Amino acid sequence: MTKFKADDLEIEELAAFLLGEELDAFIDVDGTYEYKLWLSFWEKFGVDVDDFVRTVNMLIPLINIGRSPITNTLYKGFSNSDGNLWLVKMKVEE
Repeated sequence: MTKFKADDLEIEELAAFLLGEELDAFIDVDGTYEYKLWLSFWEKFGVDVDDFVRTVNMLIPLINIGRSPITNTLYKGFSNSDGNLWLVKMKVEE
């Protein structure tokens, strides 16, 4: 599997998005996002920052988009590292 490391700001933006807020809603008194953001994330999902970062970094290389040769349907989702087996997919509206 390809090694990938998302930027800290990208991880924070993704976490805020999943919480339904802009990242700026989580600014702490010291100007960072760490405490409010990750406490809120833990309370909603039960996942800490280290596990979330590890999961995102493992999933990003599996993102794929492809067209079914049989149905000509366009899909996006997660596939194996060879890109020849969908693990989870959804149809893309064209």
